[in-house]
This record gives sequence, C-alpha cells and structure tokens, in this order.
Amino acid sequence: MKSILFLGGGPLGIPAIKWVKEIGFQVIVNDRNPAAPGLSLADVRINFDSTDTRSLATWALSHKDRFHISYCYCGSDFGLLSAGVIHNVLDIPHSPLRAIINGLDKGLMKECWERAGGVSYPLSKVIYAEEDIIRAGHELGWPLIIKPTSSSGSQGVTLAHSKDEAVFSF
Repeated sequence: MKSILFLGGGPLGIPAIKWVKEIGFQVIVNDRNPAAPGLSLADVRINFDSTDTRSLATWALSHKDRFHISYCYCGSDFGLLSAGVIHNVLDIPHSPLRAIINGLDKGLMKECWERAGGVSYPLSKVIYAEEDIIRAGHELGWPLIIKPTSSSGSQGVTLAHSKDEAVFSF
C-alpha cells in the first residue's frame, strides 16, 4: 500500500489526513508533540521535529521499501525544506530545493525578485546589524514593521515607532 508522510499533525492537518485515508493511502504522521491530534489518525506515528531534516530524511530512506512513501506533505513553512529533501532522496518529483530555500528566506526572496526585474514588492530593507535598522528608520521613516526573514505568519513581527524600539526588537 502506498503512503503519504505528513509533516505536522496539528488540528489544521486533520481534514487532509482524513481525506488521504479515505482515498486509500496509508498515513504516516510526524509531529514532535506526542499529543498532536493528527497522530491519533495515523497508521504510522513518528516524533521528529519537522525542521530536523536529516533525521526525517534518514527515517524516510530507511523505511521507503516498507511504507512505499509516495509523497511528503507539509502544511506549514517549518517543514518545507525537510519535505523537499525527503522528495529528493526518495526520487519523488518536487520543487527545486533552491526555490524552497529562496522562498523561505525573505532576504533571498527579495534578491530573486530584484534579479528578475519587474516584480513589485513592499518597500523594505534586509537588516543585518543594529546600525542597519537605525538607517532603515531614517530612510523609510518611522514607524517600521520589523519581521524576521525566516518565519511565517506574524511570528516575531514587531512595530517600532523609534530607533529605541527598533533596536530593542532586533
């Protein structure tokens, strides 16, 4: 029987897990939280952090013949690189790893857009040091919305009305 490996067994993944089971796949669910609700629906349960790419890829390689993994699904950005690497090592078609890495890092993504030309994006600066954030405040004006380059949603987002707030949030 073919299997789908889910990276993440949180509440948002429950409908997809149920659907995959309904259409006849064996379901492997990975979640670092042993109480994740998706694990209770799984045929096979594993407990890695979805960012632990090496452990997940090693597990997938060592179990590929037993479980016939057809796809690795990840519903959040935390495991996208792991999913890409798993697809790569199992010879499953996938997005290029370079595209995944560029897409997950807002600084690299901005560089890609600039090289492509004609891609519009919000006025922004990539900050590497405290003096960069102060300079950005002077160039762009206060307040600044500060967002980490490698997180999703609103994780780590702060609003800085002054250089003191900006440096504190950096």
